[in-house]
Amino acid sequence: MSRQQSRSIAETDVFAGATSVTRGKGPNDYVFTRSDGKRVKDFRKLWKNACQYAGLPGLYVHDLRRTAVRAQRRAGVQENTIMKTAGIRSRSIFDRYNITDQTDAVEAAEKFEAYERAIEQQRSEQLSYISVTPAKKPKQLTQGDVVN
Repeated sequence: MSRQQSRSIAETDVFAGATSVTRGKGPNDYVFTRSDGKRVKDFRKLWKNACQYAGLPGLYVHDLRRTAVRAQRRAGVQENTIMKTAGIRSRSIFDRYNITDQTDAVEAAEKFEAYERAIEQQRSEQLSYISVTPAKKPKQLTQGDVVN
């Protein structure tokens, strides 16, 4: 996605703080500006100081994107929706953001175990419905009976 291409996000409580910096700005205005309205050309130092102030030293803006992608995926948001809102154009980049951690591995194991239990339960229920009718006792043949 080009840096010049805009994206839309729904304004929810989660995004309200993030979108509040754009209020009153036009579609061609810069998001990060100084109090006098001039644009911030390189906001790395500004970001670093803000993170220090917030008690989050070493946090990169890009970390927020990765966190948002992972959190949305774990919340059940469809992958194509995440990719569109985050500006991710390829599946390989999405997979890079959607990092698997120990929690994911535990969740996968739990889901697999639940699946196995459900299959076992289903099998046992099916077996309980199978009725076996005893075979008829063969008739004793006596002398003079005709066998076909």
